[in-house]
Amino acid sequence: MCYKDEVQKKNAEKLQRKFEEDKIPTFIRDYFAFMNSEAGKLNYWGTIKKFLLWCIERNDIRKDNISDITPDDMDEIKTVSAIVFLEELIKSGKSPSTMNVKKNMLGSFWEYMVKNDYVRKNIIHNIPKQKFKVKKKNNAKVPLPEDMMEMIEKIKRKKDDFVRERNLVIVRVLKGTGLRESELAGLDLKDLHLEENKPYITVMGKGVYYTQDAEPVLVSKDAKIALEEWAEMRNGVKNIVDDKAVFINKNGKRLSEDNIQAIFRNYSGGKITPHMMRHLYATVLYQESGHDAAFVQEQLRHSDVNTTLGTYAAGDTRSYEVLENM
Repeated sequence: MCYKDEVQKKNAEKLQRKFEEDKIPTFIRDYFAFMNSEAGKLNYWGTIKKFLLWCIERNDIRKDNISDITPDDMDEIKTVSAIVFLEELIKSGKSPSTMNVKKNMLGSFWEYMVKNDYVRKNIIHNIPKQKFKVKKKNNAKVPLPEDMMEMIEKIKRKKDDFVRERNLVIVRVLKGTGLRESELAGLDLKDLHLEENKPYITVMGKGVYYTQDAEPVLVSKDAKIALEEWAEMRNGVKNIVDDKAVFINKNGKRLSEDNIQAIFRNYSGGKITPHMMRHLYATVLYQESGHDAAFVQEQLRHSDVNTTLGTYAAGDTRSYEVLENM
């Protein structure tokens, strides 16, 4: 079982426990069968549950518990209730973009109920578009050079050779591949193709759940060297538990994405996250490749080039040569 399968299994078990604890009606539970990501299901249920409890408290739903809710109860909820709920989220400190994500979650759920004849209309889609419009902006937050230098220096001062070198390699690989922390954690030895003319790794990215759908990602020259150096050190570890995993701890167990996040949090004082390294990689690649958005899109594995442009556009193709110098 690969790392992503293990994470899916744990999240599925967690979701099942929540459903049993909350005694979710079948017509609500069935909605989640249409989703692939177990983590996504947990997030969606968290938002839907919060809204339903809020409606019960306001008597928009005249039941005492979620377990007692029927489709007829759901059909009584008005659009204005959803608007007030979302406005309260903003007042409580939620950012407009976070609120918009939650609005879309509720909209998806109501669309399912409409299609299955549980309710007559989608109350979320009836919210005026201008009501919670989020202004699109370049949101590629990259680490400051001085913060990067400070973090790297702190890692270098670590006395434990294994931990120090592994953490430095992780920083170099993220900087030279643009991987998400979950993708880095999920890397197996079989995913490394460093002897190829154009070295690459295969990645089970966002929305990918089957190994045959893993995608190739070219690596920078420095990331290739870092992975080779790490492979040599890893080979010296005795009694490896997760023998397929690329990145492990001193006990031979695979590093999780939480472990990787903790490395950045501890050594940067919370100033840098692993995902900011993805932004740094993309920004540098976009600028140094002569604004080759198509190449950056391929490397980031965005389904739409507009996502790439909308996030990183700031900034003949010599794009691959850029990787050799990164």
